[in-house]
Amino acid sequence: DLLEVANGTIGSRSGNNIEINPVGSGGLLISCTTLTIDNTTTSKSILIYGSQSLTINSAIGDVSGTGGQIQQMAASTVTLGGSSANTYSGNTTTFAGSGLLILNKSAGVKAIGNNLIISNGSTVRTDAANQLGTGTPALITINGNGIFNGNGNAHKSALASGSSTSAVTMGGGALTIDNTGTDT
Repeated sequence: DLLEVANGTIGSRSGNNIEINPVGSGGLLISCTTLTIDNTTTSKSILIYGSQSLTINSAIGDVSGTGGQIQQMAASTVTLGGSSANTYSGNTTTFAGSGLLILNKSAGVKAIGNNLIISNGSTVRTDAANQLGTGTPALITINGNGIFNGNGNAHKSALASGSSTSAVTMGGGALTIDNTGTDT
């Protein structure tokens, strides 16, 4: 596979994490078979910077080990798309402030590798059903004024927690809590 980068940079600067920085007005599109996080010796992350849009239409997975995660580090729009499930084992965390994470895998294909943490002031929007997985679904944590927008699509979560100012809007879709714990 060929990884083509235009209007941005992909590098490894801090602790061997993968850093992605979209720049310019066109945003950045990553499309390859699998984007892997190498956790051979320690947990690594994909850190997403910049204020431009980023679309990843690839499966994201761990090479080995566990704990590979995605962190949105700036107020940008990040889309996780494509037709192959993401299998990384760490959390997905949105940027506190005004970040937008769009989950747009094919319906029923897992966009979130493990748990979803929605930071204060950011939004996660789903553009297809069951983006949190259909087997072992993700845990959703919504902090502060964070928003989970189901956008009319049905989803299943292992457990959901949030603050008194958090919001869940489903737009006609159902959010099914499938767990043995206590939801808050």
